[in-house]
Amino acid sequence: MSSSTNLEKSKPERERQDWGIVLFILLMGFLCVIVAAQWALRFSPTWTLNADMGSNLDLNREFLTSKPVVFFEPVDPAILTQPSWMGGFLTPGASYSTGTPLPAAIRTNTAPPTALGATLIPTNTIPVTYTSTAVPTNTLVWLPLPATATRKPGNTDVPNTAVPPPTDTPLPSGDLSITMSDGGVTNYSPNTVLPYTVTVTNNSPFTVNGVVVADPFSVQIDSVSWTCTPFLGATCTAAGVTNIYDILNMPPGSSVTYAIDAHISLSAMGPLLNTATITIPAGFTDTDPLNNMAADTNADPALALNIGLPDGTWNNLGSGGSLTMVISPAIVADGDGAYDFVYYERIAPPPAVPPVTDPRVDMDWVQIQISSDGSTWYTVFYWGNGSSDGNTNVALPAGPWCATETDNCGIPLTSLYNSTGVAINIDGLVPAGSYPWIRITAPGGDDGDGCDIDAIQILP
Repeated sequence: MSSSTNLEKSKPERERQDWGIVLFILLMGFLCVIVAAQWALRFSPTWTLNADMGSNLDLNREFLTSKPVVFFEPVDPAILTQPSWMGGFLTPGASYSTGTPLPAAIRTNTAPPTALGATLIPTNTIPVTYTSTAVPTNTLVWLPLPATATRKPGNTDVPNTAVPPPTDTPLPSGDLSITMSDGGVTNYSPNTVLPYTVTVTNNSPFTVNGVVVADPFSVQIDSVSWTCTPFLGATCTAAGVTNIYDILNMPPGSSVTYAIDAHISLSAMGPLLNTATITIPAGFTDTDPLNNMAADTNADPALALNIGLPDGTWNNLGSGGSLTMVISPAIVADGDGAYDFVYYERIAPPPAVPPVTDPRVDMDWVQIQISSDGSTWYTVFYWGNGSSDGNTNVALPAGPWCATETDNCGIPLTSLYNSTGVAINIDGLVPAGSYPWIRITAPGGDDGDGCDIDAIQILP
Protein backbone atom coordinates (compact mmCIF):
# COMPACT_ATOMS: atom_id res chain seq x y z
CA MET A 1 0.00 0.00 0.00
CA SER A 2 2.78 2.38 0.88
CA SER A 3 4.71 1.40 -2.22
CA SER A 4 1.79 2.34 -4.45
CA THR A 5 1.37 5.65 -2.74
CA ASN A 6 5.04 6.59 -3.25
CA LEU A 7 4.83 5.94 -6.96
CA GLU A 8 1.85 8.24 -7.33
CA LYS A 9 3.66 11.01 -5.47
CA SER A 10 6.80 10.75 -7.61
CA LYS A 11 4.95 10.96 -11.03
CA PRO A 12 4.37 14.76 -11.14
CA GLU A 13 7.97 15.31 -10.18
CA ARG A 14 9.21 13.27 -13.14
CA GLU A 15 6.97 15.16 -15.56
CA ARG A 16 8.39 18.46 -14.38
CA GLN A 17 11.89 17.15 -14.95
CA ASP A 18 10.99 16.09 -18.54
CA TRP A 19 9.64 19.57 -19.46
CA GLY A 20 12.70 21.20 -18.09
CA ILE A 21 14.89 19.04 -20.31
CA VAL A 22 12.77 19.99 -23.39
CA LEU A 23 13.00 23.70 -22.66
CA PHE A 24 16.75 23.44 -22.14
CA ILE A 25 17.18 21.73 -25.51
CA LEU A 26 15.08 24.41 -27.30
CA LEU A 27 17.03 27.25 -25.72
CA MET A 28 20.31 25.64 -26.69
CA GLY A 29 19.00 25.19 -30.27
CA PHE A 30 18.08 28.86 -30.62
CA LEU A 31 21.43 29.83 -29.20
CA CYS A 32 23.22 27.61 -31.70
CA VAL A 33 21.25 29.14 -34.60
CA ILE A 34 22.16 32.67 -33.51
CA VAL A 35 25.82 31.76 -33.04
CA ALA A 36 25.91 29.96 -36.39
CA ALA A 37 24.37 32.97 -38.17
CA GLN A 38 26.90 35.33 -36.65
CA TRP A 39 29.79 33.12 -37.68
CA ALA A 40 28.28 32.72 -41.17
CA LEU A 41 28.19 36.49 -41.66
CA ARG A 42 31.77 36.83 -40.49
CA PHE A 43 33.17 34.12 -42.77
CA SER A 44 30.89 34.91 -45.80
CA PRO A 45 29.52 38.48 -45.73
CA THR A 46 27.99 38.18 -49.25
CA TRP A 47 25.15 36.06 -50.45
CA THR A 48 23.07 35.69 -53.56
CA LEU A 49 19.38 36.56 -53.88
CA ASN A 50 17.30 35.18 -56.72
CA ALA A 51 15.98 38.41 -58.32
CA ASP A 52 14.03 36.76 -61.13
CA MET A 53 10.48 38.09 -60.71
CA GLY A 54 9.20 36.12 -63.72
CA SER A 55 9.03 39.13 -66.05
CA ASN A 56 11.00 37.34 -68.83
CA LEU A 57 12.12 40.80 -69.96
CA ASP A 58 15.57 41.03 -71.48
CA LEU A 59 16.53 44.68 -71.76
CA ASN A 60 19.54 43.80 -73.91
CA ARG A 61 17.42 42.46 -76.75
CA GLU A 62 17.72 44.17 -80.13
CA PHE A 63 14.02 45.01 -80.04
CA LEU A 64 14.63 47.36 -77.11
CA THR A 65 18.19 48.52 -77.70
CA SER A 66 17.67 49.53 -81.34
CA LYS A 67 14.91 52.04 -80.64
CA PRO A 68 15.67 55.60 -81.78
CA VAL A 69 16.55 58.13 -79.17
CA VAL A 70 13.23 59.93 -79.34
CA PHE A 71 11.13 56.79 -79.40
CA PHE A 72 9.41 57.70 -76.11
CA GLU A 73 10.48 61.26 -75.42
CA PRO A 74 10.22 61.91 -71.65
CA VAL A 75 8.01 64.72 -70.52
CA ASP A 76 10.41 65.56 -67.68
CA PRO A 77 13.97 64.12 -67.45
CA ALA A 78 13.53 63.90 -63.67
CA ILE A 79 11.29 60.88 -64.12
CA LEU A 80 14.35 58.92 -65.26
CA THR A 81 15.69 58.72 -61.65
CA GLN A 82 16.52 55.11 -60.88
CA PRO A 83 14.00 53.38 -58.62
CA SER A 84 15.38 51.86 -55.42
CA TRP A 85 14.69 48.33 -56.56
CA MET A 86 16.19 48.79 -60.03
CA GLY A 87 19.49 47.11 -59.26
CA GLY A 88 18.13 43.82 -58.04
CA PHE A 89 14.65 43.00 -59.21
CA LEU A 90 14.62 43.73 -62.92
CA THR A 91 17.15 41.53 -64.68
CA PRO A 92 16.43 37.80 -64.53
CA GLY A 93 19.20 35.89 -62.66
CA ALA A 94 20.71 39.03 -61.06
CA SER A 95 22.43 38.90 -57.64
CA TYR A 96 22.74 41.58 -55.00
CA SER A 97 25.41 42.02 -52.34
CA THR A 98 24.22 42.76 -48.82
CA GLY A 99 25.81 45.59 -46.95
CA THR A 100 27.57 43.97 -43.92
CA PRO A 101 28.46 46.56 -41.24
CA LEU A 102 32.21 47.00 -40.75
CA PRO A 103 33.61 45.37 -37.56
CA ALA A 104 34.63 47.75 -34.77
CA ALA A 105 38.26 48.06 -33.69
CA ILE A 106 39.31 45.75 -30.81
CA ARG A 107 41.77 46.95 -28.25
CA THR A 108 43.50 44.36 -25.98
CA ASN A 109 46.18 44.27 -23.31
CA THR A 110 45.70 47.87 -22.25
CA ALA A 111 47.74 48.58 -19.17
CA PRO A 112 45.76 50.06 -16.27
CA PRO A 113 46.72 53.49 -15.13
CA THR A 114 49.54 53.35 -12.61
CA ALA A 115 49.15 56.82 -11.45
CA LEU A 116 46.86 59.76 -11.69
CA GLY A 117 47.40 61.61 -14.96
CA ALA A 118 49.47 58.88 -16.56
CA THR A 119 49.22 58.63 -20.36
CA LEU A 120 47.61 55.43 -21.54
CA ILE A 121 49.41 53.80 -24.44
CA PRO A 122 47.40 51.09 -26.20
CA THR A 123 49.32 47.97 -26.98
CA ASN A 124 48.66 45.13 -29.39
CA THR A 125 46.06 47.18 -31.35
CA ILE A 126 44.30 45.26 -34.07
CA PRO A 127 43.79 47.51 -37.15
CA VAL A 128 40.39 47.73 -38.85
CA THR A 129 40.23 45.67 -41.99
CA TYR A 130 37.58 44.99 -44.65
CA THR A 131 36.94 41.42 -45.50
CA SER A 132 35.34 39.75 -48.46
CA THR A 133 34.28 42.85 -50.39
CA ALA A 134 31.90 41.38 -52.97
CA VAL A 135 31.57 42.78 -56.47
CA PRO A 136 27.92 42.73 -57.63
CA THR A 137 27.38 40.27 -60.40
CA ASN A 138 24.00 41.57 -61.60
CA THR A 139 23.84 43.56 -64.81
CA LEU A 140 22.17 46.92 -64.25
CA VAL A 141 20.33 48.60 -67.14
CA TRP A 142 19.90 52.31 -66.68
CA LEU A 143 17.34 54.66 -68.22
CA PRO A 144 17.81 56.20 -70.66
CA LEU A 145 19.49 53.32 -72.51
CA PRO A 146 23.19 53.79 -73.36
CA ALA A 147 24.08 54.75 -76.89
CA THR A 148 24.84 52.03 -79.41
CA ALA A 149 25.69 51.97 -83.09
CA THR A 150 21.97 52.07 -83.90
CA ARG A 151 20.77 54.27 -81.05
CA LYS A 152 21.73 57.79 -80.11
CA PRO A 153 22.04 58.96 -76.49
CA GLY A 154 18.82 59.81 -74.72
CA ASN A 155 17.46 63.27 -74.29
CA THR A 156 19.22 65.43 -71.69
CA ASP A 157 18.60 68.80 -70.19
CA VAL A 158 20.57 70.47 -73.02
CA PRO A 159 18.11 72.52 -75.14
CA ASN A 160 17.37 71.16 -78.61
CA THR A 161 19.25 73.40 -81.03
CA ALA A 162 18.24 71.51 -84.18
CA VAL A 163 17.05 73.76 -86.98
CA PRO A 164 13.34 73.15 -87.66
CA PRO A 165 12.42 71.99 -91.18
CA PRO A 166 11.57 74.82 -93.58
CA THR A 167 7.91 75.59 -94.09
CA ASP A 168 6.25 74.77 -97.41
CA THR A 169 6.86 77.30 -100.14
CA PRO A 170 3.57 78.90 -101.24
CA LEU A 171 2.33 77.49 -104.52
CA PRO A 172 2.22 79.85 -107.51
CA SER A 173 -1.23 81.25 -108.09
CA GLY A 174 -3.13 83.15 -110.72
CA ASP A 175 -6.20 83.00 -112.92
CA LEU A 176 -6.80 80.74 -115.92
CA SER A 177 -10.09 81.12 -117.75
CA ILE A 178 -12.12 79.61 -120.60
CA THR A 179 -14.84 81.21 -122.73
CA MET A 180 -17.23 79.91 -125.39
CA SER A 181 -19.26 81.64 -128.10
CA ASP A 182 -21.51 80.51 -130.93
CA GLY A 183 -21.96 84.02 -132.41
CA GLY A 184 -25.25 84.72 -130.67
CA VAL A 185 -27.21 81.75 -132.00
CA THR A 186 -30.26 81.07 -129.87
CA ASN A 187 -31.86 78.20 -131.78
CA TYR A 188 -30.28 75.36 -133.70
CA SER A 189 -31.63 73.55 -136.74
CA PRO A 190 -31.18 69.89 -137.72
CA ASN A 191 -28.73 69.07 -140.50
CA THR A 192 -26.85 72.35 -140.07
CA VAL A 193 -23.34 73.33 -138.97
CA LEU A 194 -23.08 75.26 -135.71
CA PRO A 195 -19.71 77.03 -135.24
CA TYR A 196 -18.25 77.47 -131.74
CA THR A 197 -15.24 79.49 -130.60
CA VAL A 198 -13.53 78.32 -127.39
CA THR A 199 -10.68 80.38 -125.90
CA VAL A 200 -8.38 79.46 -122.98
CA THR A 201 -6.31 82.30 -121.45
CA ASN A 202 -3.50 82.33 -118.86
CA ASN A 203 -4.03 85.56 -116.91
CA SER A 204 -1.39 84.69 -114.29
CA PRO A 205 2.24 85.88 -114.11
CA PHE A 206 3.49 82.25 -114.19
CA THR A 207 3.99 79.66 -116.89
CA VAL A 208 1.44 76.90 -116.41
CA ASN A 209 2.18 73.61 -118.17
CA GLY A 210 -0.21 70.69 -118.35
CA VAL A 211 -3.52 72.57 -118.49
CA VAL A 212 -6.20 70.13 -119.67
CA VAL A 213 -9.06 71.48 -121.82
CA ALA A 214 -12.04 69.21 -122.54
CA ASP A 215 -15.12 69.76 -124.70
CA PRO A 216 -17.29 66.63 -125.04
CA PHE A 217 -19.99 67.45 -127.59
CA SER A 218 -23.68 66.77 -127.10
CA VAL A 219 -25.62 63.88 -128.64
CA GLN A 220 -27.33 66.26 -131.11
CA ILE A 221 -23.95 66.73 -132.83
CA ASP A 222 -23.11 63.80 -135.11
CA SER A 223 -19.72 65.04 -136.37
CA VAL A 224 -17.22 67.74 -135.55
CA SER A 225 -13.96 69.24 -136.76
CA TRP A 226 -11.78 71.81 -135.05
CA THR A 227 -8.50 73.66 -135.28
CA CYS A 228 -6.45 75.30 -132.53
CA THR A 229 -4.49 78.53 -132.86
CA PRO A 230 -1.96 79.34 -130.07
CA PHE A 231 -0.84 82.85 -129.14
CA LEU A 232 2.21 84.28 -127.31
CA GLY A 233 4.10 81.01 -126.99
CA ALA A 234 1.29 78.68 -125.95
CA THR A 235 1.16 75.15 -127.37
CA CYS A 236 -1.85 72.98 -128.28
CA THR A 237 -2.91 70.26 -130.72
CA ALA A 238 -3.28 71.74 -134.20
CA ALA A 239 -6.54 70.06 -135.23
CA GLY A 240 -8.96 67.23 -134.54
CA VAL A 241 -12.18 65.55 -135.64
CA THR A 242 -13.38 64.22 -132.25
CA ASN A 243 -14.27 65.59 -128.85
CA ILE A 244 -11.67 68.03 -127.60
CA TYR A 245 -9.29 66.67 -124.95
CA ASP A 246 -6.09 68.64 -125.23
CA ILE A 247 -3.09 69.42 -122.96
CA LEU A 248 -1.78 72.97 -123.09
CA ASN A 249 1.47 74.66 -122.11
CA MET A 250 0.81 78.33 -121.43
CA PRO A 251 3.33 81.11 -120.68
CA PRO A 252 2.09 84.21 -118.83
CA GLY A 253 -0.52 86.14 -120.82
CA SER A 254 -0.80 83.51 -123.56
CA SER A 255 -3.99 81.97 -124.97
CA VAL A 256 -5.27 79.35 -127.39
CA THR A 257 -8.41 79.52 -129.55
CA TYR A 258 -10.37 76.55 -130.86
CA ALA A 259 -12.50 77.11 -133.98
CA ILE A 260 -15.12 74.35 -133.98
CA ASP A 261 -17.59 73.30 -136.68
CA ALA A 262 -20.26 71.11 -135.11
CA HIS A 263 -22.68 69.39 -137.47
CA ILE A 264 -26.20 69.02 -136.06
CA SER A 265 -27.82 65.65 -136.61
CA LEU A 266 -30.85 65.45 -138.91
CA SER A 267 -32.85 63.88 -136.05
CA ALA A 268 -31.64 66.26 -133.32
CA MET A 269 -34.20 67.16 -130.66
CA GLY A 270 -34.22 68.92 -127.32
CA PRO A 271 -32.02 71.75 -126.02
CA LEU A 272 -28.43 71.67 -127.29
CA LEU A 273 -25.91 72.20 -124.47
CA ASN A 274 -22.19 72.45 -125.09
CA THR A 275 -19.85 72.65 -122.08
CA ALA A 276 -16.06 73.10 -122.10
CA THR A 277 -13.82 72.96 -119.01
CA ILE A 278 -10.18 73.41 -118.06
CA THR A 279 -8.35 71.47 -115.32
CA ILE A 280 -5.47 73.18 -113.53
CA PRO A 281 -2.32 71.03 -112.95
CA ALA A 282 -1.12 70.15 -109.45
CA GLY A 283 1.18 72.73 -107.88
CA PHE A 284 -0.77 75.73 -109.15
CA THR A 285 -3.59 77.53 -107.35
CA ASP A 286 -6.31 79.10 -109.48
CA THR A 287 -7.57 82.28 -107.83
CA ASP A 288 -10.89 82.23 -109.72
CA PRO A 289 -12.05 78.64 -110.34
CA LEU A 290 -15.54 79.85 -111.31
CA ASN A 291 -14.34 80.78 -114.82
CA ASN A 292 -12.84 77.35 -115.46
CA MET A 293 -16.03 76.27 -117.23
CA ALA A 294 -17.92 77.76 -120.19
CA ALA A 295 -21.26 76.65 -121.62
CA ASP A 296 -23.66 77.57 -124.40
CA THR A 297 -27.28 76.49 -124.84
CA ASN A 298 -29.42 76.60 -127.97
CA ALA A 299 -33.17 76.04 -127.90
CA ASP A 300 -35.05 73.11 -129.33
CA PRO A 301 -35.36 73.17 -133.16
CA ALA A 302 -39.16 73.30 -132.81
CA LEU A 303 -38.65 76.98 -131.90
CA ALA A 304 -36.33 77.65 -134.81
CA LEU A 305 -37.09 78.18 -138.49
CA ASN A 306 -38.40 75.35 -140.56
CA ILE A 307 -35.96 74.59 -143.35
CA GLY A 308 -37.66 73.68 -146.64
CA LEU A 309 -41.06 74.31 -148.14
CA PRO A 310 -43.86 75.72 -146.01
CA ASP A 311 -45.47 73.03 -143.90
CA GLY A 312 -48.32 74.91 -142.29
CA THR A 313 -46.45 75.63 -139.02
CA TRP A 314 -44.76 78.86 -137.97
CA ASN A 315 -42.82 80.53 -135.21
CA ASN A 316 -43.94 83.74 -133.60
CA LEU A 317 -41.21 86.29 -132.99
CA GLY A 318 -42.25 88.94 -130.46
CA SER A 319 -41.98 92.65 -131.04
CA GLY A 320 -38.36 93.78 -130.85
CA GLY A 321 -37.07 90.20 -130.74
CA SER A 322 -34.60 88.48 -133.07
CA LEU A 323 -33.71 84.95 -134.06
CA THR A 324 -30.15 84.02 -135.05
CA MET A 325 -29.14 80.66 -136.52
CA VAL A 326 -26.65 78.88 -138.75
CA ILE A 327 -28.15 77.20 -141.81
CA SER A 328 -26.86 74.52 -144.14
CA PRO A 329 -26.48 74.76 -147.02
CA ALA A 330 -25.39 78.36 -146.66
CA ILE A 331 -26.69 81.25 -148.74
CA VAL A 332 -24.20 81.90 -151.57
CA ALA A 333 -23.57 85.22 -153.27
CA ASP A 334 -22.32 84.12 -156.72
CA GLY A 335 -23.25 87.13 -158.88
CA ASP A 336 -25.64 85.22 -161.14
CA GLY A 337 -28.47 87.68 -160.51
CA ALA A 338 -30.92 84.93 -159.51
CA TYR A 339 -32.84 84.63 -156.27
CA ASP A 340 -30.78 83.02 -153.53
CA PHE A 341 -33.33 82.18 -150.83
CA VAL A 342 -37.02 82.51 -150.01
CA TYR A 343 -38.54 83.89 -146.81
CA TYR A 344 -41.99 82.51 -145.93
CA GLU A 345 -44.65 83.92 -143.66
CA ARG A 346 -47.79 82.10 -142.56
CA ILE A 347 -50.99 82.27 -144.53
CA ALA A 348 -53.59 84.53 -142.91
CA PRO A 349 -57.35 83.88 -143.21
CA PRO A 350 -59.39 86.25 -145.45
CA PRO A 351 -60.32 89.51 -143.74
CA ALA A 352 -63.86 89.90 -142.41
CA VAL A 353 -64.45 93.05 -144.49
CA PRO A 354 -64.92 92.68 -148.32
CA PRO A 355 -63.88 93.14 -151.07
CA VAL A 356 -60.88 90.84 -150.13
CA THR A 357 -62.24 87.32 -149.97
CA ASP A 358 -59.24 85.11 -150.90
CA PRO A 359 -56.47 83.85 -148.58
CA ARG A 360 -53.45 86.14 -148.36
CA VAL A 361 -50.13 86.48 -146.58
CA ASP A 362 -50.33 89.18 -143.96
CA MET A 363 -46.76 90.46 -144.36
CA ASP A 364 -45.35 91.65 -141.04
CA TRP A 365 -42.67 94.22 -140.38
CA VAL A 366 -39.51 92.12 -140.61
CA GLN A 367 -35.77 92.60 -141.21
CA ILE A 368 -33.45 89.87 -142.53
CA GLN A 369 -29.64 90.01 -142.22
CA ILE A 370 -26.91 87.54 -143.22
CA SER A 371 -23.27 87.07 -142.17
CA SER A 372 -20.27 84.97 -143.15
CA ASP A 373 -18.71 84.89 -139.66
CA GLY A 374 -21.42 85.86 -137.17
CA SER A 375 -19.89 89.28 -136.51
CA THR A 376 -20.36 91.37 -139.70
CA TRP A 377 -24.00 91.55 -140.82
CA TYR A 378 -25.59 92.67 -144.13
CA THR A 379 -29.27 93.64 -144.42
CA VAL A 380 -30.84 91.95 -147.47
CA PHE A 381 -34.57 92.45 -146.72
CA TYR A 382 -36.50 95.05 -144.70
CA TRP A 383 -40.25 94.89 -145.25
CA GLY A 384 -42.42 97.52 -143.52
CA ASN A 385 -39.90 100.32 -143.18
CA GLY A 386 -41.50 102.37 -146.01
CA SER A 387 -38.63 101.77 -148.46
CA SER A 388 -38.85 99.53 -151.52
CA ASP A 389 -36.93 96.23 -151.56
CA GLY A 390 -35.95 96.07 -155.23
CA ASN A 391 -34.15 92.72 -154.80
CA THR A 392 -37.37 90.75 -154.13
CA ASN A 393 -40.16 89.33 -156.27
CA VAL A 394 -42.72 91.65 -154.64
CA ALA A 395 -42.65 95.00 -156.45
CA LEU A 396 -44.02 98.32 -155.22
CA PRO A 397 -46.46 99.75 -155.71
CA ALA A 398 -48.13 96.37 -155.32
CA GLY A 399 -51.48 97.15 -156.88
CA PRO A 400 -54.67 98.09 -155.17
CA TRP A 401 -54.20 95.61 -152.31
CA CYS A 402 -51.05 97.29 -150.90
CA ALA A 403 -50.42 100.88 -152.04
CA THR A 404 -47.32 101.28 -149.87
CA GLU A 405 -44.93 98.95 -148.06
CA THR A 406 -46.51 98.89 -144.61
CA ASP A 407 -46.84 96.48 -141.71
CA ASN A 408 -49.59 93.84 -141.93
CA CYS A 409 -49.97 94.22 -145.67
CA GLY A 410 -52.15 91.48 -147.10
CA ILE A 411 -50.52 90.09 -150.27
CA PRO A 412 -52.41 87.65 -152.51
CA LEU A 413 -50.86 84.22 -152.78
CA THR A 414 -50.60 84.56 -156.57
CA SER A 415 -48.17 87.48 -156.16
CA LEU A 416 -45.70 85.58 -153.96
CA TYR A 417 -42.96 83.11 -154.79
CA ASN A 418 -44.27 79.56 -154.50
CA SER A 419 -47.60 81.03 -153.30
CA THR A 420 -46.53 82.22 -149.84
CA GLY A 421 -42.89 83.36 -150.02
CA VAL A 422 -40.79 86.39 -150.76
CA ALA A 423 -37.80 85.52 -153.00
CA ILE A 424 -34.64 87.49 -152.20
CA ASN A 425 -31.51 88.08 -154.32
CA ILE A 426 -28.36 89.04 -152.37
CA ASP A 427 -26.06 89.72 -155.35
CA GLY A 428 -24.90 93.32 -155.34
CA LEU A 429 -25.78 93.75 -151.64
CA VAL A 430 -23.00 91.61 -150.13
CA PRO A 431 -19.51 90.54 -151.23
CA ALA A 432 -19.27 87.25 -153.09
CA GLY A 433 -19.02 84.28 -150.78
CA SER A 434 -20.86 81.92 -148.48
CA TYR A 435 -23.18 83.14 -145.70
CA PRO A 436 -24.24 80.44 -143.22
CA TRP A 437 -25.45 82.94 -140.59
CA ILE A 438 -28.93 84.44 -140.77
CA ARG A 439 -30.70 86.78 -138.34
CA ILE A 440 -34.39 87.70 -138.46
CA THR A 441 -35.68 90.67 -136.45
CA ALA A 442 -39.22 91.91 -135.70
CA PRO A 443 -38.81 95.70 -135.20
CA GLY A 444 -42.39 95.95 -133.86
CA GLY A 445 -43.25 99.47 -134.99
CA ASP A 446 -45.88 101.65 -133.40
CA ASP A 447 -48.38 98.82 -133.00
CA GLY A 448 -45.88 96.61 -131.13
CA ASP A 449 -46.61 93.72 -133.45
CA GLY A 450 -44.22 90.82 -134.03
CA CYS A 451 -43.92 88.56 -137.04
CA ASP A 452 -44.91 84.99 -137.90
CA ILE A 453 -42.07 83.07 -139.56
CA ASP A 454 -42.96 79.96 -141.48
CA ALA A 455 -39.71 78.88 -143.17
CA ILE A 456 -36.49 79.76 -144.97
CA GLN A 457 -35.65 77.93 -148.21
CA ILE A 458 -32.20 78.10 -149.86
CA LEU A 459 -32.30 78.30 -153.66
CA PRO A 460 -29.52 76.79 -155.78
